[in-house]
Amino acid sequence: MNIRLTIVLLALSCCLGCGGSSDTQKAAVVGWAVGQGGVVHIQDQTLEVEKLVDMPKGDFEVAKIDLTESAIQDDDLQNLSVLPELTALTLHGTKISDEGLMHLTALKNLKELDLSDTNITDLGLTTLQEIKSLEKLHLHDTAVTNKGLQEFKTAVPGCNLYPAKR
Repeated sequence: MNIRLTIVLLALSCCLGCGGSSDTQKAAVVGWAVGQGGVVHIQDQTLEVEKLVDMPKGDFEVAKIDLTESAIQDDDLQNLSVLPELTALTLHGTKISDEGLMHLTALKNLKELDLSDTNITDLGLTTLQEIKSLEKLHLHDTAVTNKGLQEFKTAVPGCNLYPAKR
């Protein structure tokens, strides 16, 4: 487990009380995302979590995470695997590469993914073909080719692609 996530998990387990293991893991990921400068949207609420004090008490589900221009790295994406309910993820302007995308395949309800201005190539798109729930994939300013786009579109025909060349 990532050392930053472990520290956040320990801190949150002390301050959130007796929530279940899953609740504690979700709270830890929310804490991690906020600590990276991200914004977290809670499902069925108009609540945006930008600071730890904004975190809801009790059971909650995370709908969206925006980590635009944060310092996250490929291995950090494994933290998101405890959020199968996640429907939207923005990684615009991060250093994410093809290697990190394998961690996103656990997000079976992901509908929108923004990988614009990242180090993604056609190889990364092959990995993302496992996420059949995708409806929108933003790929502006990436190294993805037309061939990669066509192969992805064939594998995930219900997904709208938003590419643009570097």
